[in-house]
Amino acid sequence: MDSVMLTKLMRLLTFTLCAHLSLSAAAATILVDEGHGQRFSVTREGELQLSGLAALIEGAGHRLQTHHRQLNEADLATADGLIISGAFSAYSDQEIRAIRQFAHGGGRVAILIHVGPLNGPLLAGLGVLVSNSVLFDMDNSVGQNGLDFSVRSLSDHPLFEGIDSFNLYGAWALNASAVTATNIAFTGEQAWIDLEGRRAPEHNPVGVWPVAVSVSMGLGEIVVFGDDAIFQNRFLKENNRRLADNLVNWLVGGRLPRGQTASL
Repeated sequence: MDSVMLTKLMRLLTFTLCAHLSLSAAAATILVDEGHGQRFSVTREGELQLSGLAALIEGAGHRLQTHHRQLNEADLATADGLIISGAFSAYSDQEIRAIRQFAHGGGRVAILIHVGPLNGPLLAGLGVLVSNSVLFDMDNSVGQNGLDFSVRSLSDHPLFEGIDSFNLYGAWALNASAVTATNIAFTGEQAWIDLEGRRAPEHNPVGVWPVAVSVSMGLGEIVVFGDDAIFQNRFLKENNRRLADNLVNWLVGGRLPRGQTASL
C-alpha cells in the first residue's frame, strides 16, 4: 500500500473513531424506577403501559435502564436522569436522601404520581404537598365528567416549550411547600378537589390548583406531575407526545459529564 492510500485510510479510521466517541459521549442514561410496585412498565406493551416513552428515550440515542430494587446513591451515580412513575409502595428515608443527593449533584428527576397520599412522604421530603383526593375540572374537561382534563395554564419552563396545553387523566393537586419549589402548571379557576367523593363541586374546595411543581435542588432539578397516565401509550399523542419529547431532552440536559465537578 502506497503512502497516499495509507494516509487516506488513517484519516478514515480516525474520523470513524471520533464519530463513535462523539456519539458515545452524547448518549445519556435514564434510569426508570420499577422497584416500588409499579403496574405500568416501560418494558411492556399495552394501552396503559409506557413502552412508547421507552421508544422515545432510545430513539433520541439514550440508554434506558430499569431498576427493580431500592434506590441508592451508588446506582443513581451511574444515571443522568431518573423517572419515578406510578409507585404503589412508599420510599424509605434512605431512598429519599439518595434522590435528593442525586439532584444536588446535577441529576434531573421526573416524578409522576398515581396514588397521591401514598407518595406524600416522598414529596414532602422534596418540598411538595399532595392532595388527599383527585381533581375535577369541568371547564377544561376532555371527557364527560371532568376527571380527565386539559391543563392550559403553563409557566415558562423547558418542559412546556412549543406546547400550550397537555392532558391529565385522573390527577392530584400539588403545591410547592419549600422556597426552592415552584408551581408550574395549573387547572382552570373552577376546578375542585373531590374530598366529598361526589364528583361535584358542592362542599368541596374550588379554585385554581397546581398540577406540576419544579423543585430546584443543588445543581439539579426535580419535577413532579400529579398524574402518571400522561405518558402511557394510550395518551402519548399530540401535546402529550411533545411534552414527552421535552421531558427526555430535559432529563439529560443538566448532568455534568462523569468525573467533572462544578465550581460553586
